[in-house]
Amino acid sequence: MPIARLLTLTCNATEDWMGDDEVLVKVFGTRYGEAYRPMNNHQTWDINLDAPFGTDSRMRIEVWDKDLGWWLDPDDLLGVHYVNASQAGTGQKSAEFNADGASYTLVYEVVA
Repeated sequence: MPIARLLTLTCNATEDWMGDDEVLVKVFGTRYGEAYRPMNNHQTWDINLDAPFGTDSRMRIEVWDKDLGWWLDPDDLLGVHYVNASQAGTGQKSAEFNADGASYTLVYEVVA
């Protein structure tokens, strides 16, 4: 069964105008790891997550900015990327998440 190996997430530009973004990564709609990861421009998060495809041949990955404690600025979906099991063995790939003025790059690979 193939797995998607999420390697790193790099913040090229934050969504928040002042300070860090509070970043969440969701795979199949389920939050990965920590409640959130504070990230600022040019910081990289070594995610190192192996996510199995299960019975699906396509995996939905979301990146969010969790706006903590500020009801006027709800959580922001920074983008969605679909990874296909058919990418197994084709090497590292990257996905861009650019919604709401942010810029993040996810590096991943699909292994059999």
